[in-house]
Amino acid sequence: MDSQVQAAGLPGAQAASSSDDKIWAALAHGSAVLFFIGPVVPLIMWLMQRKKSPYAAFQALQAMLYQSLGFWVWILFVPVIIVVVLSVAMVLITVMSPRSENLSLAVLGMQLAIFGGVIGSMLLYMAIGVIGAVASLMGRDFCYPFFGRRLARYLEYQGAQGGDLSEEKQDCVVASVCHSTVVILFWGLITPIVVWLTQQQRSAFLRFQAMQAAIYQGLGLLAYFATMALYVLGMFGFMGAAITLDQSSQSAAPAWVAAAMIPLLCLGCGVALVVPLYHLFGFLAALATLRGRDYRYPILGKILASRMQPAEAK
Repeated sequence: MDSQVQAAGLPGAQAASSSDDKIWAALAHGSAVLFFIGPVVPLIMWLMQRKKSPYAAFQALQAMLYQSLGFWVWILFVPVIIVVVLSVAMVLITVMSPRSENLSLAVLGMQLAIFGGVIGSMLLYMAIGVIGAVASLMGRDFCYPFFGRRLARYLEYQGAQGGDLSEEKQDCVVASVCHSTVVILFWGLITPIVVWLTQQQRSAFLRFQAMQAAIYQGLGLLAYFATMALYVLGMFGFMGAAITLDQSSQSAAPAWVAAAMIPLLCLGCGVALVVPLYHLFGFLAALATLRGRDYRYPILGKILASRMQPAEAK
């Protein structure tokens, strides 16, 4: 079977047997151009084709995994670009500081490099999805670099003419995607909600994991809006205090303004600590469910499990 899977996973191998299969697969891959909404479109393709076409289901699962992993790579890649560019720019500024005209060029080049790196990474992400769409329209069995063939082996995919994909492992991939969309603000919440609404009667595993991911990301979204509201209120309070103190007492203004900044600094430190942990738990959940484990978030998972078990018993 391994040889069959490897053959099926070779880009360029003829796979799709019907035009409908090609279109469904192409839509799943091509939705990468809708950069900010995440893997919602390939999820819908999978829901519609998972029982009808092993080829379309596999391509949709690939696209789901690619479009969720792409965001993780992107948020790690962009800071690296910024750090590298700023480091090079600091060296150039130090060398060119005696000449102001060269300094201006260095600063402009730094800004263009950061902008080009960010936009270039987004275009590359979209281009790979478009390549997958074109390959699918041509009836090819497209595999994404690095993980496509591994996913084929994991799902026991044997090509369009083979048997159905492993249902249990499909559920593991979908649950993993539900958790991994934690990195996509607002739009990521749609994926676990759709999975919960459509699969809650079929799979207890997906029902629990999708609901857990949806509640976790919903709480994160609420925390985000609350933080933004506190930030705006803090900024207005800071500016009001600064203006009032500046008009009343020039000597006391700096000390009071510094004191007014303390809440904003505390808020910033809290965000810097909580946000990485928030994403880390989502990442760990994605890894665990991909391996078939029944992952539970700290506190939330236990509460949700205790409430769902009595309902399942009834």
